[in-house]
Amino acid sequence: MKRSILRLVAASSFLIAIVAGHASSRPRYGGTVRVLLRDRVNTLDPQGDEEHTATRDRVSALIFETLTQMDALGQPQPRLATSWKADPAKRSWQFNLRLAEFHDGSTVTAQDVVASWKKINTGWKISALDKQTVIVETPSPVFHLPEMLALPKFAVVRRNPDNTIVGTGPYKISDWRPGERVTLSANEDYWGGRSFPDTIEIQLASTMREQLLERQLGPYAAAELGVDQVRPAGTE
Repeated sequence: MKRSILRLVAASSFLIAIVAGHASSRPRYGGTVRVLLRDRVNTLDPQGDEEHTATRDRVSALIFETLTQMDALGQPQPRLATSWKADPAKRSWQFNLRLAEFHDGSTVTAQDVVASWKKINTGWKISALDKQTVIVETPSPVFHLPEMLALPKFAVVRRNPDNTIVGTGPYKISDWRPGERVTLSANEDYWGGRSFPDTIEIQLASTMREQLLERQLGPYAAAELGVDQVRPAGTE
């Protein structure tokens, strides 16, 4: 179970790695990162119905955040939660939230977490002890709950009456065309500090084979390659 969780979380960090690499090579603010992804994604909601969930999760990881995250050694670390503890039976867990804001400027509360997870069928009882404390009670012991909560589906999402969704991540949605492209802009008030690139432009459903063979990647800083595309890309 734990190994599967690690693989899924690692896959969702693809675009974050691109941004980090761009920042490390150019340690200054500004500019645009352009990315080509081959799948057609129709929703950015981490809990929404989507055929290409892996691609969706890669993009949504820049917009929405989970309570925990996994480090390089496979250990859970704080993200939206600063700390947590469990009872001896591992059936009741308490997560303490950090002071963070959604992209609309509203403060993240425990009740927001409860509301966000209503779409997830876990069989758990999830409640707010107070404004900044989430309680998760499970019918049987769960020894790796912090690791499980790092999965993309447990991201905290605010769903507005007009069907827009808002997150807390380092980037916010500035333009979204389902199935075609999404443009993200840096969150100036991100609790973890502002990201280096001003903008990330992601083109979906790209026909990369033709673009690679014809050397027409143009301004794109990164592209998603299949195994069958590695050799053509390096052939002179």
